[in-house]
Amino acid sequence: SLLVTSRLPLSDALRSTDSGGPLKELPAEALEGGQASAEFEFALQELDVSETLGAYGTLPEERIFARDMAVEPKVRELLLSGVDVIVVESYTALAPRAVASSEGISEVVQAEFVHLLQRAKEEGRAVVLQLGGSNPHLLARKVYLRPPFTQFGLKCGYLRWRTCGQTSWGREQSWKNRVCLGLQLP
Repeated sequence: SLLVTSRLPLSDALRSTDSGGPLKELPAEALEGGQASAEFEFALQELDVSETLGAYGTLPEERIFARDMAVEPKVRELLLSGVDVIVVESYTALAPRAVASSEGISEVVQAEFVHLLQRAKEEGRAVVLQLGGSNPHLLARKVYLRPPFTQFGLKCGYLRWRTCGQTSWGREQSWKNRVCLGLQLP
C-alpha cells in the first residue's frame, strides 16, 4: 500500500489542491488575521449520504442544502492559526483490485488509513484530503464515508464561506475543479 502525507497549514494545504482550492474566491483579507478575518464564517457542505450517492455522476443535489449547513468555527481557527494539518497526498493499494481483495491487502490498506485518522484525532490534528477521480461522490460513498473512517469524524463535502451574518454562502465551484474534500477536524 501507499499512504503519502505531508503537514501544512490548512490554508496552504487547500491552495495546493487542484484549481487553486475551494477557497480561491475568498477575499485575501479573510486569511490575514485581525478584524477582517473575524468577518468570515466557514462550513463544510457535506455530501448527503445515500445508497445512490454518485450513482448518476457528481451532482450538486447530492450535497446537503446550504440552509442546513452548520458554521464550523474550528475551520476558521485552523485557517488563521497556521497550525499544520495532515494532508493526505496519496492513498492507494499497490495491487490490482482483485488481488488486493483476495489476498487481504485491502484490509491492510484500510487499517493503515484508520490508524492515521485515529492518531490524528488523539493528537488533536486535522486531516484533509482531496477526493479525485471522475466521480468524487461515488468515491466518497464507496470508500471514505464508511464506518471505519467516519468513526473519528471524517466527513466529505465542499468547503464554503460567507461574511458573518449573511444568509448566502460564497459562490460554489464546480466539482470538475476537484474541490470535494475529506475533512476530519481535531
